[in-house]
Amino acid sequence: MRARLLAMVATTLMATGCDGLLGGLYDEPTHSWSAGFTPEAGGGVIRVDSRSYSQWTYIDLHRRSLETAAIGQPEPAQWDFALHHYDARTHGGAVCELPQTDLDEALTLWPVGDAVFVADTLGQVAVDLSQMVTGDIVYSPAWVNTELSRWMDIDLSHMPPTYPLSHRVYLLRMADGTVAALHFTSHTDDDGAKGFVTIRYRYPLPQ
Repeated sequence: MRARLLAMVATTLMATGCDGLLGGLYDEPTHSWSAGFTPEAGGGVIRVDSRSYSQWTYIDLHRRSLETAAIGQPEPAQWDFALHHYDARTHGGAVCELPQTDLDEALTLWPVGDAVFVADTLGQVAVDLSQMVTGDIVYSPAWVNTELSRWMDIDLSHMPPTYPLSHRVYLLRMADGTVAALHFTSHTDDDGAKGFVTIRYRYPLPQ
């Protein structure tokens, strides 16, 4: 789905010939911004610099750590979910999107008896958009989780495109059977530069 959306953006750019439409794809922070974990009781906040199309950021909830690896390079041995720009995947896990848009409210309904979890599937991610204006986008095969990747969409109803968040809460069931709740609250820094993802999480949820 995201590959098709990126191709549509490229087609629109070629049709319009507008300068500056790509300016927001590679935003730079306007002040100091650092990725990492901020612990809280029962969970915390994760901040991920997801601007790059050339790498995955691997997030380990068990150890509260982040690690990056370039496309095609070996992944870490231990991680729970990963972000590539706005794509997401799990480490042998599965994801359920809840209707709730408030993390605390969603947790009052846990456990969710009828939750349907979606596993990763083989797809592709865009790894080079430098020639996007000519329609030349380079893709790489990758495992992706289509459910968790719904945390953000690309709105092409106007140019430049916008990136609305779903605001939904996601349950991540990991390979060891433990479950986390994830809530993506922002993909910008405090000054609006894009590609800086903030996630509130609770882990582990009671079994």
